[in-house]
Amino acid sequence: MGVLKLKSEKKKKERNQKETKIDYEKCIKKTKVRDNVFVKETVENDFDIRIFMKTDHSSNKIRQLNYAKLVKGIRKNKNLIPNNIEKIIEIYGLGIVEEDKNIRNYSSKIFYHLINNINYDKFFGKIKTCLFHSLKIEKVDLKILNLELCHKFFFTKISYCNKFFYEFLNNILDCFISLSIEKQIQNVKYIFLLFKHKAKYKRQKRKLLQKQR
Repeated sequence: MGVLKLKSEKKKKERNQKETKIDYEKCIKKTKVRDNVFVKETVENDFDIRIFMKTDHSSNKIRQLNYAKLVKGIRKNKNLIPNNIEKIIEIYGLGIVEEDKNIRNYSSKIFYHLINNINYDKFFGKIKTCLFHSLKIEKVDLKILNLELCHKFFFTKISYCNKFFYEFLNNILDCFISLSIEKQIQNVKYIFLLFKHKAKYKRQKRKLLQKQR
């Protein structure tokens, strides 16, 4: 009887184990899927500068896609620039010296979003540094496009940029001198516009002071 009882209990135990057996492999797979979803969301909300950089192993198509996604994200989410401003300035700085036309165009759009959405001298200084660097590159067509951005920045943020008038003038002149005669004739307007905006700003400031008296 004792032997039969032990056998009966053993069978009952084995049956219960089968019923409650956990498939750990399936659980691990499910956990991995959840982890992947979490990582994907984190990457989309964060900026890894490396995916925007040009390297020997990078694909321009993928980089174009990353820039396009960023521009789309900025349009949709007003907090994207304030929350990631330094990284976005760095990404714009990489893009405006890029020979790939699509990346360059996306970077110009990022530039306009930046100057329309921030109002802090600290960040204006970083944008200015990127612009001046972009005027020193070898590719002439890019230099000229960046001259236009430089002018736009000076005009749009005149109260900040006027303090650095001679810095703007020197960098624009250095860029201008490096161009061919034909290109100089086509782009000499940017030098005159610099003086025009400065004079206009001074007049407006003088009028404002007179009203306050």
